[in-house]
Amino acid sequence: MTAAAAAGSKSGGMGTGTKAALLALALWSLISLVVIVVWSTSPDLKSSARCRQDLRQSHEKILGAEALWARDKDELERRLAAAHERLERHEAALALLDGRLRLANRTLDACVAREAVLLANISVLREEAALLLQTQLNLTDQLQREEDHAEALQHNLTQSDHRAAACSSLKAAADSLAAAAQTQTRACDADREFLRKQLVKCQEAASEG
Repeated sequence: MTAAAAAGSKSGGMGTGTKAALLALALWSLISLVVIVVWSTSPDLKSSARCRQDLRQSHEKILGAEALWARDKDELERRLAAAHERLERHEAALALLDGRLRLANRTLDACVAREAVLLANISVLREEAALLLQTQLNLTDQLQREEDHAEALQHNLTQSDHRAAACSSLKAAADSLAAAAQTQTRACDADREFLRKQLVKCQEAASEG
């Protein structure tokens, strides 16, 4: 907007300068005409021939000034038209730049909003990461406790296996002793029966004698 204002001020300055130049030329022409009239109406100052000569010269000067004024006017109008054309191009370029600037501002606003959302998401992710880390530490501690408990159970199981093997050995030994005792008992019973029969024979023999 500042560039557009500067371009407008420049165009206004050029228009004012052109008007001032045209006004100066018109004023100079009017002064020349007044001088000619004064010279032509003053018989005491100059002769008629000299007045006519001066009038002709003044008229020629006026014609030359008018031609010069017309030429300058055309040149000034041409320059003014060129300045207006450049001003229009500048205004179009400024309008295009303004549109691009507005688009860039909207894009920047969108980027800022997206950045704010991303920062918020990053904060949430950091909090979740901290929570997950704490959960991992807790799970690691729990896993270590469970491993220690499993190791203790394995030790107890090993001790139970050893005790079961010892019990099995003791049972086998007891079974072997029981079998030996049964065998011994049968042997004793056989001896007792033999002795009983011998005793009966002895008693029979004693009664017959």
